[in-house]
Amino acid sequence: MALGYNLFLGNLKMYKNLLFVLLLAPFLFFSQEETKELRNILSENADILKSVDDAQIENRSTGEDTSVDQQETILETESPIFGFDYIRSIPKSITATSDLPVTNDYLISVGDELRIMLTGGKESIYILEVLMDGSIFFPELGSINVFGESILDVRKTLESLVQLSYVGTEVSVSLESLAAKKINIIGAVKSPGTYIVSPFSTVISSLAYSGGFEDYASLRNILIKRGKKEIIFDLYDFLIFGSREGDINIQQGDTILIKSTNNFIDISGAVNRPKIYEYVSNDKYSDLIDFALGLDKDGNEEEITVTVNNNNRKITKKINKNTLVGNQTIEALYVGKNVSINQKEAFVSGNAVTTGFYSAKNQDMSEFLKKLNFSSEIYPFYATYESTISGGLMKNFSSFSLSDPDSYSNLKVTNNTELNFFDREDILNINEEEAFSVKKINLNDFISVSLPENSLRIPIKGKISPRQLHLFFGSSTRVDLDKVSVVTKNDSYTDAYERIFDSEELVAISMPSEAENLIEVEVQGEIVNPGKYLVSSSTTLLDLYILGGGLRDNAFENGIQLLREEVKEKQINAIREAKSILTDSMIQKSNNVSDRGMVDIESIIKLADLVQPTGRVAGQFSQNSETTKNFTLKDGDLIVIPSLSYEVIVQGEVLNSSSFIYDESLSFKDYIESAGGFSEYADKRAVFIIKANGLSASSGNNIFSGQVNIEPGDTIVVPRNLDQLELLPSIGMATKIIADIAFSAASLNAIQN
Repeated sequence: MALGYNLFLGNLKMYKNLLFVLLLAPFLFFSQEETKELRNILSENADILKSVDDAQIENRSTGEDTSVDQQETILETESPIFGFDYIRSIPKSITATSDLPVTNDYLISVGDELRIMLTGGKESIYILEVLMDGSIFFPELGSINVFGESILDVRKTLESLVQLSYVGTEVSVSLESLAAKKINIIGAVKSPGTYIVSPFSTVISSLAYSGGFEDYASLRNILIKRGKKEIIFDLYDFLIFGSREGDINIQQGDTILIKSTNNFIDISGAVNRPKIYEYVSNDKYSDLIDFALGLDKDGNEEEITVTVNNNNRKITKKINKNTLVGNQTIEALYVGKNVSINQKEAFVSGNAVTTGFYSAKNQDMSEFLKKLNFSSEIYPFYATYESTISGGLMKNFSSFSLSDPDSYSNLKVTNNTELNFFDREDILNINEEEAFSVKKINLNDFISVSLPENSLRIPIKGKISPRQLHLFFGSSTRVDLDKVSVVTKNDSYTDAYERIFDSEELVAISMPSEAENLIEVEVQGEIVNPGKYLVSSSTTLLDLYILGGGLRDNAFENGIQLLREEVKEKQINAIREAKSILTDSMIQKSNNVSDRGMVDIESIIKLADLVQPTGRVAGQFSQNSETTKNFTLKDGDLIVIPSLSYEVIVQGEVLNSSSFIYDESLSFKDYIESAGGFSEYADKRAVFIIKANGLSASSGNNIFSGQVNIEPGDTIVVPRNLDQLELLPSIGMATKIIADIAFSAASLNAIQN
């Protein structure tokens, strides 16, 4: 641009010529045709040609192809047709690849540079560029036409001329740099057109410019038109066999034609790469199977079937893989699988046991176990048993305990039996969620065991006592043996250290230390085993959930309520003090309180008499919350786990306090409108939400804060505007205390009901 501006200032004719060159630059450099007028302009204005040359074809020197640097992705999903995924991006520019040698049949093109070195009688090196007329200018020899000639022919021509002109002089000719090539890609491609490609481009690399193949494209009959010459290229030679023998270098003016085809076959079954492949008439069926990388380990060579379309009738037939496909229309090829029947000896796996295959013919488990050796780390209370019989038609899964012979008295060990044992570390680190999928442990076999230093969820089978578990896992802290408690599905037991229980009935075992105090807590509602539990004073809420067997699927975890006696006492005292303030006001009949104010005080005192404090501790007590993991229980705590709630409650100063089915599209204002709207005594700016977990949140009913999200189980509270009451500040505070406790109790009752 700056060059054009200077030329314009210096010479109007030069400016005119520059515009002419810029407009026709693509044709100048990538066409074999030029006019006499163009040649005159270029010869008179060499600087213009150089500036355009630098701007338009920076890549022509050094033989570099920029097609690998910047690419635009065109294929995000895998194509079902083999080979179509090979082109996943389109080059956006031309960069260096130059990984291919230049052969002697390379044809010289405009813009190429030749390196000519003379030695002997005359010594000199020339770098000569092929000009627009297809010639090079050799000093002292003049213009020599080389366009379209092979590098071998050019070398011979120059050798002849040098020998005639210089006595005793040898000549060496090589390519210094190559110019980009203009080619055409047409046919069954996404983006047919004319493209400028690297001088080193081959048929395969040039296809990247095509934008990908259409679904009907033939990869096995690609036609390269080079003047009157036509060359056929089969892309499968490279994609399947890795051969680049037919992958010729592209030359200036070549046209690549991707033909169409309907010869596609869906190869499936026991092959390594099931896909849709293209076939030709001289393919054998074995070739098609090779396309799919052969049969997999279960493939049956005797069960190869093809689907043939014969006069619009689709028929299937078995074939010999060495037969030619011929001219028939085949649509699918299926390779059947061999079936294997297991006849393996009994297999023992796991830790702390001698593993491997053992011979056993319908042997009693008690006899078979004598063949095995166990280390002191073996976990004796649980092992898994799997047996396959009737040729795989029947499978038997079971579990047993080494410590209880009755648990395996009916089990037989024979061929195809698998036994898996565990050691101490396995059980201490077991992941209950993976227990079934990885270890084939029945999840119903897990129970909760609470030791002074650890709480466990472990699988147990057969009969067992707390004493056995205590001795196996050990404890650095002395266990209070008289206070060991056991929870079963139907009952609970204390002083149960020596008592033997059937694992089918066990839910939890608690072994407190001698030094710690025991507390009694109760859990109600949607838990597997509700009831009262005698636990250590260090027990967390999560420990209690585990002891109770976990929450049921319909538990409303956001609405779990923890009720504590000491909190209840504080609420009772707060109401008592507030009521005392109100009563004193009535007795004194303060001059600051009118008769109407006295009526308001009387109604609040009546409300205080009706309020039933709950002692609720607000918080997120869901099974996996951090609060639950760290919250320590106290004696007398009551945990209520309600069932799922789909209601929202509106209370307070509205025309119709009620509950509504939750609708995620509604805001708190919508729910208030559904309740009839605000009453005349409502404090609209003080609306708050009691969340299902007991925590309170402002409604955000102002321009400086967002509105709180309403969720199932929430209670929307519209308080009374205390400014409308004729109350002293102390009376107003007492009124607020009573109202808050009353609303909290009401929201709790709503969730429970």
